[in-house]
Order: sequence, then C-alpha cells, then structure tokens
Amino acid sequence: MYGEGAESGRIADLWYVSLILEYLPLFIILSIISFKTFKHYKDKEFDKVKANLISVLILTVLYLFRYEIINLIG
Repeated sequence: MYGEGAESGRIADLWYVSLILEYLPLFIILSIISFKTFKHYKDKEFDKVKANLISVLILTVLYLFRYEIINLIG
C-alpha cells in the first residue's frame, strides 16, 4: 500500500497516516448518517431520526471495540 523499502516504513509510522486509516471509515459513515438525520429532522420525521441516532451509537461503540470483538470471535 505504501510502496516498498525504508520509505514505506517511514510513511506507515506517521501519526496522521494511522489517524486517517483508523478513523476515516467511521467518519465517512457517521457523516452520511448525520446528513440523513438532519434531513429527516428538517422534514419532522422523528421516528427515522431516532433510528439514525441509535444506529450512530451502535456503530460507534462497535467500531471503538472492533479489535476486542475480532479477538473474541477469532
């Protein structure tokens, strides 16, 4: 992914590369759900807003404990 050689090791050790790779998927999904939540809130569809907020909560908790869950399963 980073290429080969010593340069790839240096790139992999940068703090912002690991930050992007670790939290970018969560940020993308939460952004999409937040947009949908705001749209439903504006249209006064509160049952969908509640469902989206619960989804955000569950996804965040599962994402933060993903390594522990993977170790528990496998």
